[in-house]
Amino acid sequence: MKRSQETRRLVLALLLGGVLLVTGPAVLAQEGEDEGDEWEPTLFSHQHWDNVLKRHVKNGKVDYRGIAADSDFEKYMHNLGHADPNRYWDKKDQIAFWINAFNACAVKLMIDSGYPGSIQSVKGFETELRCKIERVEVSLKDIRDGVLRRDRYIKKEPRTLLMIANATTSGPKLQSVAFNDANLAKLLQDESKAFLADGSKNKFDPKRKVVKLSILFKHYEEDFARKYGSFKSFLKKYAPKKYRKMLEGNYKIEYLDFDWSSNAK
Repeated sequence: MKRSQETRRLVLALLLGGVLLVTGPAVLAQEGEDEGDEWEPTLFSHQHWDNVLKRHVKNGKVDYRGIAADSDFEKYMHNLGHADPNRYWDKKDQIAFWINAFNACAVKLMIDSGYPGSIQSVKGFETELRCKIERVEVSLKDIRDGVLRRDRYIKKEPRTLLMIANATTSGPKLQSVAFNDANLAKLLQDESKAFLADGSKNKFDPKRKVVKLSILFKHYEEDFARKYGSFKSFLKKYAPKKYRKMLEGNYKIEYLDFDWSSNAK
């Protein structure tokens, strides 16, 4: 049994796309650590996380102190630590799991860091601080770049990058429901459009033929281009309809400054 568990931990580390080899080695559970229950993929549930989000998140604003006191959050983080997001899950299950894992970890890191006003005030918030998933300690960067952007199984779905909330005002909005295989397609579609339609994150000026976008798109442009043929094809597909005529012609793209302040209530 111990040999099987250790093998699964090492497999998860390898599945993080090699990023752990760059950002630092995975920290595996120590001998004697509580191993928790054995998990079958079909039994893992995001219900505790869904309960937390419905109670403590409204319009993207997060009650971190309320979440810290919520036993459902403690249970969900424990379950993430002992989950087995293996290759037998289908693509939708995989994507939903890792979006939820990123978002829950970001919340945990905000709580553990003492509710900072900005993640920039916390050294290594996205790169050094870690959460446990299947007994492997991973950073937010490991999940985002090692799984959601590079994993060969799900890298063709760049819209996930608009679903992961890094606890900032300018970042994607934390949803009030957990992602799952049943709601994933609709949330990816609807919330990608909602992100582009959010005037605080993206601005369209048909008169000047200028589009001012979230700087996230500058970093992720190649991810969208791989799936949609070009970044502009993605933009035309998901931008508000009233701007799509402008997006069929020539226009200039500029990027907005990023607001790193906390998304706390």
